[in-house]
Amino acid sequence: MMKFSKRILFYILAIWSISAIYSGIAATRKATSIRFEEKPGVFELVWESLDPSSGPKIKSKSAILIDLDTGNIIARKDEEKVRPIASLTKLVTAMVFLKTAPDLFKVETVGEDDRQGGGRSRLYVGEKLTLYDLFHLALISSDNVAARILARSTGFSADEFAEKMNQLAGELNLTHTRFVDPTGLDRENVSTASDLAVIFKAALEYERISETIKKKNHTYKAINSDRQYVAYNTNRLLYGREDILGGKTGYIRDSGYCLALGVEMGDGRRLGAILLGAPSNAYRYRDAYRLLASADN
Repeated sequence: MMKFSKRILFYILAIWSISAIYSGIAATRKATSIRFEEKPGVFELVWESLDPSSGPKIKSKSAILIDLDTGNIIARKDEEKVRPIASLTKLVTAMVFLKTAPDLFKVETVGEDDRQGGGRSRLYVGEKLTLYDLFHLALISSDNVAARILARSTGFSADEFAEKMNQLAGELNLTHTRFVDPTGLDRENVSTASDLAVIFKAALEYERISETIKKKNHTYKAINSDRQYVAYNTNRLLYGREDILGGKTGYIRDSGYCLALGVEMGDGRRLGAILLGAPSNAYRYRDAYRLLASADN
């Protein structure tokens, strides 16, 4: 019994020593130095390092990591599986909206139809806001009401706008992507991690989008109100590092937690990560950490 206890103690000390060494090595590496609250524990990383052949261990149902400049795939998991994509939809909404060459200083009024079934929003019926502010609210705080107003401001009906979104998907040669509304609240808005990598890359080519999705917050107020508000980005990784190019989060019950993320690595590479169907808010960020760490292996 004594020998058995000593053996267990030996294994525990060995694992602890390996984890300490691994932590020291990881601290000097750029990809694994990405800091945020929900990064995986050291024992999880040590265990994964013992079996690197199977790639990064992630909980999301689908994922892909690509080089945004070359298009090369670095890591993948069920990247061709069609799934609901929630508010990642708004990346396409933003592109279709910008294609209409809108006047961003135009003022729109929040209506009853905009609010109906729009979920959580800080926009209220009767408020008047510029399209510039609404664009930021749609992409930074993922406001569904703002996305609806952007869509109707183009003059297209809801169905026509959705068709424009599908046309854009066709132009990008995406065969597994379909949209029925501009918010992502509808579970019929579907795509794949692979298709979304193309969408994310295309969205970043719009300066207005790329500049907006990397902002930590946006201060705004309604034209007919004196009260000022601050909308905070739902992408928590922006608050930990300066090398995040931007991103978009998404969640509905049918999609799970989703994330599109861009990062500029220490060697100059720009990487894009797409995660669909993470089981929790925390895991989508943990999975992003693992994917980015795998790029440095």
